[in-house]
Amino acid sequence: MGMKANLLAEISLEAGVNMETSANTGADSMTLAHMRNGMECVRSRQTPKADVNAGYQHSLALGMTIQALHAGKRVIFDEARQEILAG
Repeated sequence: MGMKANLLAEISLEAGVNMETSANTGADSMTLAHMRNGMECVRSRQTPKADVNAGYQHSLALGMTIQALHAGKRVIFDEARQEILAG
């Protein structure tokens, strides 16, 4: 006996029901430009304006900031261990 399908409930798209169909999420223009560039690169297979290393460095800085706030002290990044350490 197979597994039961995990399907979403059916809905009716009746006239008069308002639905959002645009990709505008209300984000700022720079976020929208970043998302657009990412989608264009998926389609064209080009390199995005912000490469994966830039994203990594940004995420690392954010992670260090959060850890410093939680620890209440300065933190450092140990490159060899790839770890954020309390200073």
